[in-house]
Amino acid sequence: GVEPLWAEKYRPAHVTHLVGNGDHIKRLMHWLTNWDSVSRAYDAESKNGKSQHAQFKAALLSGPPGVGKTSAARVALTDCGFDVVELNASDTRSEKALAACATDMLGNTSIADFALSGHPGHVGKQCKMALVMDEVDGMSAGDRGGVQLLIKLIHKSKMPVICICNDRQSPKIKSLANHCLDLRFRRPGPKEVAIALRRVAKAEGYDADAPTLEKVAEACNADIRQMLNLLQMWRPRGANLSQADVTSNMVAAFKDVDVGPFDVAHKFFNHANASVESRLRHYFVDSSMTPLLVQESYLSVHLNMPPGMPPARQQMHTLQRMAAAAESIAEADTVGVRITRDQAWSLAPLHGALACVRPGFHMAGNIGKVNFPAWLGRNSSANKRMRLLHECAAHMHAHISGSGEEVRQAYIPALRGPLLAPLRTHGVAGIDETLGLMDAYSLSKDDFDTIMEMQLLPAGGAPDITHVPTNAKSALTRKYNKTHLAVQKLKGAAAAARNEKRFDEDGAGDDDAVGDDDEHDDDDDDDDKLVKQKAKPVAAEPRKGKGKAKAK
Repeated sequence: GVEPLWAEKYRPAHVTHLVGNGDHIKRLMHWLTNWDSVSRAYDAESKNGKSQHAQFKAALLSGPPGVGKTSAARVALTDCGFDVVELNASDTRSEKALAACATDMLGNTSIADFALSGHPGHVGKQCKMALVMDEVDGMSAGDRGGVQLLIKLIHKSKMPVICICNDRQSPKIKSLANHCLDLRFRRPGPKEVAIALRRVAKAEGYDADAPTLEKVAEACNADIRQMLNLLQMWRPRGANLSQADVTSNMVAAFKDVDVGPFDVAHKFFNHANASVESRLRHYFVDSSMTPLLVQESYLSVHLNMPPGMPPARQQMHTLQRMAAAAESIAEADTVGVRITRDQAWSLAPLHGALACVRPGFHMAGNIGKVNFPAWLGRNSSANKRMRLLHECAAHMHAHISGSGEEVRQAYIPALRGPLLAPLRTHGVAGIDETLGLMDAYSLSKDDFDTIMEMQLLPAGGAPDITHVPTNAKSALTRKYNKTHLAVQKLKGAAAAARNEKRFDEDGAGDDDAVGDDDEHDDDDDDDDKLVKQKAKPVAAEPRKGKGKAKAK
């Protein structure tokens, strides 16, 4: 007969057959085992009006393709005694289809239980069923309302619901994740995969050592299904598999995979035998993000120490390696400035060698999780503060002559104390004094917050906005909005009307013909109009038959 595919022949039948993500699988098994108590606790919290739940009626398995999410869901449910109903992207998953499926499942009995119902001594019971929603991130516009109804189904469900997706960052998945036990699967390491492959190869009479199978795992990006298919295809060529055979056979069998900077950053440190060319290919996956990941991670690497090095010498060796990596990263920054300033993109390979390859060589070892670059967050905060500083300086320039740097270095530290002192000392009674100082420098409430935020406290800790009573801060905001925002809106409306009138009189292309003096005079006139004048008494018309009317 036809030999079955190894991927089907050795499909995991129990949880112990799964490779990698052991902690997540244990959590999933514990959740399924205690499903009845979890469901009761969830319903009790819902009856009490709680929107945030400590327990979940659904689990979300997310991660890249080929890591065993679907296999883990099927095997875990089977081991816990559940019958599985699975829907994937090829099925109709609209709101109506999901509603019909859920209605049918809640009252169904399995065929096995139905067949045994006529046997003597059989006690009928409702079947334990579970719903597996595969590829929920693939719900398109044709599945309109599917995600929203799935969330409603989870709230009312009397059975476990396991959702599976690849793109954890999808907006639809983010809303769904709030109602699920969040389990994020990762790719198993080459060594873990090689152990499982070696058991299969041994069962099939195929001799392959661990390093050879690890090389296959790296080439296939830990896709176990593809690796089993390749081994089955190579098996008729001989009973032995060497690394040379893998190199020659993989020329036509390499898998095209979509990798990101987080997938390749660790390879600069723990792939000692990788060539410079292959490491540069990792750099060009994302030439702007990968160097930041290397810079963020190189200090957390556990170095591979030379054999026989005494412990007293290891600390000095570590510091020397760190210094060499830091120097290389600094040189890479210089090259990066040259690339962006002069558009010298021919220096990109040099930048990759200095920013990624060389630090990875100096800090070769084992690295755990690659952290998100902290520089991106700090750079975003710096840009925000720079923008707020420019706005504050622009408002103050009507009364001062300093530059933006001088405002930051001299004016902001000098103004912070006088702005805070009345509020700290007198509370609500000091609001007028603070607003008067703000008006003297044309500061808005946003500028006030900017001045409070931009502070470098000395060692002793200078007073800041946290020392002001809460009622005083709230009263300051209310009074500022009441006395200032209305005037600002009127000024904005007057300026818009003036510009529209000027456009109508002078034409679209004659804006430059308007003199500065005229514009200044217009501003003065508009400002005067904002001041309410006391209404003059108006004599009312005499009414017939009533005599003279008195002035109001």
